Amino acid sequence: MSASPPDPRQLVDRLEWLASQIETGVVITDVDGRVEWVNEGFTRMSGYATHELLGRRPGELLQGPDTDPAAIAAMRDAVREHRSFMVEILNYARDGHPYWVHIDCHPMRSADGRLEGFMALEIDITDRQRTRASLLESEARYRSLFEHAHEAILIADDSGCYVDANPAAVHLLGYSLEELRGMTVADIAAPEAARPRWQAFEREGVQRGEIDLRSRDGTVRTMEYNAVRAFRPGLHLSMLRDVTDRKQAEVRARRSDRLEALGTLAGGIAHDFNNILTGMLGQLEVVQQELQASGAAHESLDAIADGGRRARELIQRILAFSRLHEPVREPIAIGAVVQEAVHLLRSLLPAMVDLQLSTDPACPLVAGDATALHQVVLNLCTNAWHALPPTGGRIDVHVDHLTVRPNDAELATMPPGPVVRLVVRDNGHGMDDTVLARIFEPLFTTKPVGEGTGLGLAGVQAIITGLNGVVQVRSAPGTGSAFTIWLPALRTTDVPTKPTNETAMPHGRGARIVLADDDPHTRHALERMLRHLEYSVESYEDPREALARVTASPSSVDLLVSDLAMPSMSGDVLARSCRVIRSDLPILILSGYLTDDMRAQLAVSHVATVDKPPSLRTLAETINALIESRVT
Repeated sequence: MSASPPDPRQLVDRLEWLASQIETGVVITDVDGRVEWVNEGFTRMSGYATHELLGRRPGELLQGPDTDPAAIAAMRDAVREHRSFMVEILNYARDGHPYWVHIDCHPMRSADGRLEGFMALEIDITDRQRTRASLLESEARYRSLFEHAHEAILIADDSGCYVDANPAAVHLLGYSLEELRGMTVADIAAPEAARPRWQAFEREGVQRGEIDLRSRDGTVRTMEYNAVRAFRPGLHLSMLRDVTDRKQAEVRARRSDRLEALGTLAGGIAHDFNNILTGMLGQLEVVQQELQASGAAHESLDAIADGGRRARELIQRILAFSRLHEPVREPIAIGAVVQEAVHLLRSLLPAMVDLQLSTDPACPLVAGDATALHQVVLNLCTNAWHALPPTGGRIDVHVDHLTVRPNDAELATMPPGPVVRLVVRDNGHGMDDTVLARIFEPLFTTKPVGEGTGLGLAGVQAIITGLNGVVQVRSAPGTGSAFTIWLPALRTTDVPTKPTNETAMPHGRGARIVLADDDPHTRHALERMLRHLEYSVESYEDPREALARVTASPSSVDLLVSDLAMPSMSGDVLARSCRVIRSDLPILILSGYLTDDMRAQLAVSHVATVDKPPSLRTLAETINALIESRVT
């Protein structure tokens, strides 16, 4: 028994019921696009009642000022050509609010293929469009931040290859965007540093730190970086900031701190050493004065005194290095100084070291300290010797002169004009960039423990810089090293001569001196020197006792001589206290630790100063001048 065919009217009723239950809008039009039927979903979506829609074209009611004309044209063309179409378009509801719909429209045909109208399904996609618009806006904001960020930004895929870079990254690294795409961090950093970091980044997902990157021109810069894994699916972001200048400033600050600490240490050593020299040279000068002028003993004493004076000059260089004193400056023929140093070196260097000297006899004079420049040559040549292989090698020392031009890039820090050049060159093992960057640091040395102090080149730089000169070095592994020193030349060619005939030293004729010094050897030597000069001396270890003596009888004291650094009371405090008691009392401060600022402050108070160890003549002439011209 076969089933009877369904009643067409009943089938239509069922379809209308189904259409009324869905949210999707359904509209049926005639061949001209005029509405014949709509479901409730369409009326709810548009806000128009069914009777307002029947006989009207939907576009006449629903399209508005922001509806895309291209979408409207596409729909009209499809209707005119009797074909299906799909489009997303902005409509306006009856109350004027906009909403987005996705339209899927198809022609309806009879059994014989004749066009009978169109059926369209419309889905409200307003929320989806808002989400899309938000994403596009977010993308635009991201792109703007990405393009205009001051920090370099690199984006890599899961393989570690860069897929994008902002302009700051392109500028920082020097590669074009096309060149960066496809590169990895291993292409711009040392592989041994890059690979472990990338592996750790894959495990941890977040990483920050510092890394040295090499730009396209070969320059290596230190970068501070922050990296985030999967900031978008399959993409990983790194932000870079160039901190090279900051790191170099930190290195300079640490170097400055070390120099300051070293200067303090040097000053302390100089103070103690000056006390020793004061005792030794003071006693020696008195003995020389008391012995007869002839005899072998006198020659020995002269040799000892000469060694003591060299030690005194060494202390002055230490103080110059620690910036307690400005270096001595007097006209010097540097060729003669270098010749003397090379002559000494030839007696010290092994026979397998070929030391060659060439000097230009027409070199102008320079302003400097002969002893300090002598030490510079010794330091540079000694370093050159240590850089040679055990089988020996060659050291060339060359002195000449030339003129610095205004646009000379190599000597940009030197003022234009004549300069004297000293070059010490060796054919030793050379130095790499890492060592070159640190050779002038105090305490830095490449020598084994116990064989180097790390002070030689730091001292060389301090001496030459103090003379307004420049130290340059060129070196590479296997090619040796060349140190070049440039010093401004003087216009004069006359070397001043020291007076040969000295006047007789003034003596005290019984003038009374109160002496305060806590070091017993120094105090005893000063007593002998002063008594030899015919002064009456009362000496005190404790400056408070010296103050009590002045207080007890101020008028019976012709001069106060005091050390500066004493444990119970400093010399400047003792001087001020004595001046309260007697305002015109002549005062002399002896110290091996006087800074230029200290000298200036004491001079304002009319307190004279002499460096330890003082020569007998300096002591005699200074004291005589003080007593002869009372402070008023």
